[in-house]
Amino acid sequence: MKNQTLYIFTHAYPFGYGEPFLHAELPYLKKEFERVVVIPTNSDEHKRTMPAGIELDLRFQKILLKTPVGRFLSGLGQLFSSENFREAKVLMKKSGTTGYAWYKLMNTIYYAKALEVFVRDFLIPQGQNAVYYSYWGSFHTVGMTWSKKNHPELKTVCRLHRSDLYEYAASGRYIPFRPGDLQALDKIVPIANEGLDYLKKTYQQPFANAEIHRLGVPDQPGKNPDPVAGFPHHFVSCSGLSEVKRVHLIIHAMAELHKQGLEFKWTHFGDGPLSTELKEMAKNNLPENKVDFRGQMSNRNVMGFYQRNSVDLFLNASSSEGIPVSIMEAFSVGIPVVAPPVGGIREIVDHQKNGYLIDVEPSPADIARAVLKVIKNPDYSSFRESAYKKWESSFRAKTNFTEFAKMMANLG
Repeated sequence: MKNQTLYIFTHAYPFGYGEPFLHAELPYLKKEFERVVVIPTNSDEHKRTMPAGIELDLRFQKILLKTPVGRFLSGLGQLFSSENFREAKVLMKKSGTTGYAWYKLMNTIYYAKALEVFVRDFLIPQGQNAVYYSYWGSFHTVGMTWSKKNHPELKTVCRLHRSDLYEYAASGRYIPFRPGDLQALDKIVPIANEGLDYLKKTYQQPFANAEIHRLGVPDQPGKNPDPVAGFPHHFVSCSGLSEVKRVHLIIHAMAELHKQGLEFKWTHFGDGPLSTELKEMAKNNLPENKVDFRGQMSNRNVMGFYQRNSVDLFLNASSSEGIPVSIMEAFSVGIPVVAPPVGGIREIVDHQKNGYLIDVEPSPADIARAVLKVIKNPDYSSFRESAYKKWESSFRAKTNFTEFAKMMANLG
């Protein structure tokens, strides 16, 4: 019987454009909980419409200090509590520690304490029959851990994706209070087996509270239209234009294919700090009609594009990933993938079945060769069918989010 409240801590959702996959998860959570309340830390002018019945609580934002300097100094003022000082000593012993890592520690202390106070003063008084869920393994997990010390009855859960899980992928290559922030929670939920393996290997702990629940993408109205012989090939990539995504490798791979005389067009969805540089690189290496930078687009618009436009291959060249939802989206309409086996990619891309796994450190020539091996394969249509079947069996939103929501409800 539905009689619980679910509090969800986000970075900004429903504000901004991030955390789009939580949006797809919410209706399934609402089926299992009487109330679902989203509590963002940040906001901006762009606000998305949430699914029916989902509540928004902005009180946490309102108790936060507004300036970075104020938050840093507040964290510094709390540094000498025993637990915080122990973490400072851990950071001092880490090799290659940067000033940013110290800033990150102070910020985490400030936000975690603010969250602990918020839970104590605003949420607990509303009733104990609740589950507290952080969509990220960030300061929220620390704040929930501190809350549980005085209120051990609290039920707490967090998902773990990429930069909130792998320290080497985190800003400053450091995640404060790890692994203690995870061990105290009722459930930690990596989205890939590789993520749980990383935790166990890195911290030499069993993490008995861990349970794999993959993300997923919704059913689509139809599959991607099949490529038509005699027409130029069409390749798509979808990612931020940042260093970790290595889109420059895709640009040079496309230049290699152009030199070989392949007729194609490459479309990229996404924006980021390297936008100007990468667009200039593409301009200098490819004819204008070969490339189309579409910028930031909603998932809904990207999926609409897949319904209307035939795509031969989806391309990924990232140096680090969780399990990319962009690949799940491609598979959900039957588009095969070329990608490196980093993070959880090897758990979704089956080599030479629904795509092609290139080297972890690929050259543009490696990517170009992989593209040709797939699109020139006499059994190319089987790649498309296998991609769709992989989504259907392992990354379907209805299946994955239903199982996750029931697990959450059973904690209460």
